[in-house]
Amino acid sequence: MRRLALLAVIVVACGRPAPVTSPAPLTQLAYVSQIHHLSCEAAGLQMVLSHAGIERTQDQLLEQMGVDRQPPELGPDGAVLHWGDPYERFVGDPDGSEIELTGYGVYAPAVGRAAQALGARVLVAGQGVTAAQVYGYVAGQHPVLAWVSMSGHGDYAPRPTTTYVAFDGRQVVFGAGFEHAVVVVQATADSVRIYDPEPDVGAHWLSKADFEASYQVFGQMAVALA
Repeated sequence: MRRLALLAVIVVACGRPAPVTSPAPLTQLAYVSQIHHLSCEAAGLQMVLSHAGIERTQDQLLEQMGVDRQPPELGPDGAVLHWGDPYERFVGDPDGSEIELTGYGVYAPAVGRAAQALGARVLVAGQGVTAAQVYGYVAGQHPVLAWVSMSGHGDYAPRPTTTYVAFDGRQVVFGAGFEHAVVVVQATADSVRIYDPEPDVGAHWLSKADFEASYQVFGQMAVALA
């Protein structure tokens, strides 16, 4: 009888599920600044991946996303007619300038594919992600990389975009001088806490009104990871 009781204890103990380790709260996410002039998306991806326990450098992430260093083709007025496709890979030189058209950035689909290739579970990666969805992901402790209009040092405001045709034929929404990406980590009734990879801006609170206005500019584009 004692032997059967002991066997029962062993079976129960062996059948007990292993404890599940949950990610740390987003409020404990470590801030990372961009190391290249235009690597805000890579820095943001570095932060959200770290929440999933995946550690990579910004240079490794740029390599994973791919970098198209072809210069743009300009019209007589200096406007961009053709350039690389940011939906597919980083466009231009990560140490270039958006104003001088030597570098630009990369968009959500390419960032999402890179995250998935590195083992992350991607909840969404594209346009049409509403602000309410962003806040919902954050409430569920899922970090969100969001594309916003930001010029200068923390000047978040809507600005008019233009378009060009990428070398692969895709029409690209273009925001030279203000295309930027930030990580959303917390939301209250009227404010959001964002980690801006721009070193002069950093982690700070922003009104929901200002965030949502600047977030609309690139078609509500975001990447959220589990």
